[in-house]
Amino acid sequence: MFTAAVAFLNTLGDGDIGQMNQAVLGFFSTLLGLIVGAAIATAFPQNLQYGGFWLLGFIISVIFYLALQRWHTTLKWASPSH
Repeated sequence: MFTAAVAFLNTLGDGDIGQMNQAVLGFFSTLLGLIVGAAIATAFPQNLQYGGFWLLGFIISVIFYLALQRWHTTLKWASPSH
């Protein structure tokens, strides 16, 4: 997901705001997933914490990424009424 965010950032020369939104969602879902994975992995025994961190971080990042993608595609922008 972080790699996807970097790939989307490379396309910003086109000025497509949708690509920028995808990059931001990918970056923050990865970051949030790793933070939550680290918090949960501290409850594991000492010899399983490192592997548990990466495994949980990846799984939670994917869950956050898919949830944010679904939210982003169903988001409806209301036009301001004058």
